Amino acid sequence: MKIVEKDAVYVQKGDLASLLYQEKFSLPDTVMNILFKKGNPFYVDNNNAYEFVKFIGPEEIEYFKSLDWIIDYNEYKNYTKEEIEIISNNILTEAKNLAKNYNEMVPSEKARHQDIVEKCTNLDNKIYSLKLLYLYKTGVISFSLPDGVEEIEIEKVSKEETKPMGRVKSFFKKLKLG
Repeated sequence: MKIVEKDAVYVQKGDLASLLYQEKFSLPDTVMNILFKKGNPFYVDNNNAYEFVKFIGPEEIEYFKSLDWIIDYNEYKNYTKEEIEIISNNILTEAKNLAKNYNEMVPSEKARHQDIVEKCTNLDNKIYSLKLLYLYKTGVISFSLPDGVEEIEIEKVSKEETKPMGRVKSFFKKLKLG
């Protein structure tokens, strides 16, 4: 998840780790310098995956704004949990259609359409980001927002009520690209 503000963008460490893995270090140099400042290793684990890293450079802000698979908290924070479920299911349907079309291609076509695999990965990441927001909105997980960022009202629900988002993710795990 990211939070786009007027003069900064905040990105959760978990999304930064995904980005490093997916983009194969093609991030802007200024982003790399912040992540690996003074030779310190950048690491993400269960204890810090939801922490936000602040980026203030214009190039950094534009770069992260362009990544639509990392959802912007400010864009989605006012959606209800039902609306988030609908959006997630629509994204899942899109991914399934892309995967179906890809899987029906002959090998030479697949070689020319590797962008479909990347698009499906990005859709998977977006669903995961939406799931985190859903779990945050429902009080299942918690994390601290950067100073000055408006908190949302937590809609406490039972664990049973969070199952629709769990099913969305598990359906995507079954999606095969081969």
